[in-house]
Amino acid sequence: MNENKPLIQVRRSQDRLSESFPPDSQNNFEYIANVHKLLEQVDLKKINIQSRITLRNFVEEEDMEEIKNLHKEWFPLPYHDSYYDSILKNQVKSIIVEFEISKKQKVIIGCLFYMSKPCKQKYLQFRYKYLIDDYYGVYITTIGVINSFRSQGIAKMMMDKLKEICLNSPLVQYIYLHIVTYNNAGIKYYERNGFKAIEIKRDHYSDIEGKQYDAYVYIYHLNNSSIKVGFFNDLFTCLAAPVNSIIDLFKSAKTKFNKQKQ
Repeated sequence: MNENKPLIQVRRSQDRLSESFPPDSQNNFEYIANVHKLLEQVDLKKINIQSRITLRNFVEEEDMEEIKNLHKEWFPLPYHDSYYDSILKNQVKSIIVEFEISKKQKVIIGCLFYMSKPCKQKYLQFRYKYLIDDYYGVYITTIGVINSFRSQGIAKMMMDKLKEICLNSPLVQYIYLHIVTYNNAGIKYYERNGFKAIEIKRDHYSDIEGKQYDAYVYIYHLNNSSIKVGFFNDLFTCLAAPVNSIIDLFKSAKTKFNKQKQ
């Protein structure tokens, strides 16, 4: 990559409900989820919004239709039933933000879904203890907030909760995600929350409204893990292959030793 050229190139957005959709999209101008109709009975300017907001870390079957419709509003990619099944089964973890319309009714206004994945060595700061311990990263699959509650700190609330969860697990080294390169609002949000762009994946999104788009990989390091930059990052990349071979051999020997102990 050209070092004189910034990794992030800002693109101007146009009128659409979600900046996850392409700037020239003609498919993102209509609300689908039920929450928008229900909120019509509430004057948000006259109430203390924060006092009516709650978080939960689970979904119920009756939530799924609304979550599916919110995803259709927020994202141009289709999410299959298997994805929503994994959410319901808690294989993909949830952070849900609800707003209390009345004492008897709450509506979902924001969602963050994530899952654990094995660490990628190139995303880690090399330390000797990586040779003997198993570490992993947390991957954000989707995150969204309805437009009526933008700029209310809802997305930050969900991200702070995820960071708290990860910090309580010493095995989690980083949080990461992919974001399409034209999503300027999303890029600014992640950078405000301490994420760094470390990689461009060409044609990562193979079919967004019939076109291919690149993705940035954004990462947030925690638990004393930090990103390698400049010369050390290049050196680490060069050494990654032989180091990985050593790690594989060491883990194989460790597995055999543990089996012998049993």
